[in-house]
Amino acid sequence: MSNKTTLKSVLAAVLVSIIGFQALVSDADADQVLIAEASNLQKDGITAQQKGIPVLLEFSMQGCPFCEQVEEEVLKPMLISGDYDNKVMLRKVMIDEDTVITDFNGKRITYEALASRYNVFVTPTLVLVHGNGAVMGLEMVGVSSIDFYGAYLDQAIDRALNKISTAAEPVRISGGSPAS
Repeated sequence: MSNKTTLKSVLAAVLVSIIGFQALVSDADADQVLIAEASNLQKDGITAQQKGIPVLLEFSMQGCPFCEQVEEEVLKPMLISGDYDNKVMLRKVMIDEDTVITDFNGKRITYEALASRYNVFVTPTLVLVHGNGAVMGLEMVGVSSIDFYGAYLDQAIDRALNKISTAAEPVRISGGSPAS
């Protein structure tokens, strides 16, 4: 075997190793990423308004394979990339848990009641809202095909960002002061 052939073989082996390592690192990264569960939507809403971004509520439940698929293939990669840090705030709502949280208006509410408010009956459901909790036009209910899910979500986030940036007046949180 010539030195050229040996070098090509070694380079090919190194390239395959690097690609395999990157795949392992990506899987490990996804395993380490946790989607923050909603706990104080009033605080999150104020932060989102200050940053000029929408809040994406992921309604999920234990044992939902489609929820896991959306998280692993769309939502966690969004978080890992860092590309969405200044585009959207993601919060998870487990509709089968009795968790009580602070709502956008500062009142206490259960995950179940929050899901009911947004007419969530199927998981996963993604709802894009303004920092005051008002729906911004996106509801992705269930998963018919994961292939274009991320692209549809990107489009909806971009539309929401456009709505926020072109709003004529500051949006007020019920019972609060205008966001800056």
